[in-house]
Amino acid sequence: MSIGEDGKLGVVDAIEADNVASTLWCVTVTEENKGKAPYFDFVNKGAEALLSITMEEFAAGATATTTAPEVGGEISGWAFSPTYETLVNEKPLYSYFTTDSVVGFVVENGTVVLKKALASEASTILSTTFSLVKADSVILNANQINTKLGIQKADVGVKLTFDPDAKQNKLEESVQPGIVLAAQVEGEDFVYITRKMMLKHCLLILLISTQQALCSLHLII
Repeated sequence: MSIGEDGKLGVVDAIEADNVASTLWCVTVTEENKGKAPYFDFVNKGAEALLSITMEEFAAGATATTTAPEVGGEISGWAFSPTYETLVNEKPLYSYFTTDSVVGFVVENGTVVLKKALASEASTILSTTFSLVKADSVILNANQINTKLGIQKADVGVKLTFDPDAKQNKLEESVQPGIVLAAQVEGEDFVYITRKMMLKHCLLILLISTQQALCSLHLII
């Protein structure tokens, strides 16, 4: 599941560098009292927005919406996995709006919509299930690096870190952690990395994992 440029929830057919940020979610888990399942809050990395919706999306008397909801509203804190130390995937995603009724997400004909249900019927009515999966590595171009996948201006610079530490890899001092900019090499899958202040260059083969600077979970259907 992703958030589009219009702020509405959607799904993507394939994850690539141009849309990966909109599909990455940072997850916060809140424990309830003993005997109760935890609830989950999701913040989208690309939109920098909490996964929340408003019940105003529903027409009067309706139990389902027909268009994708816009993110933002009074409903958040989602029931998902009954445990968090060991996640249980392929579960519906819903939140309570009264003591015995829930609202959740369903994908119909490629569109994310909302549906209401009694809590006791949630697993039946909310037929779309979701899973949290670790993000794969993705190849980025210079602009995607410099903008951190669209969340900052291209001339701000980014900080490089290495795992394991750069010194253990005997890399040059010019690529020790610092503020750098990337410059694209035309027709190639690598970039020149320029230290923003020192203007000292080195050549790096580019295969940057989204896990280094971004939240590393996809919410998939």
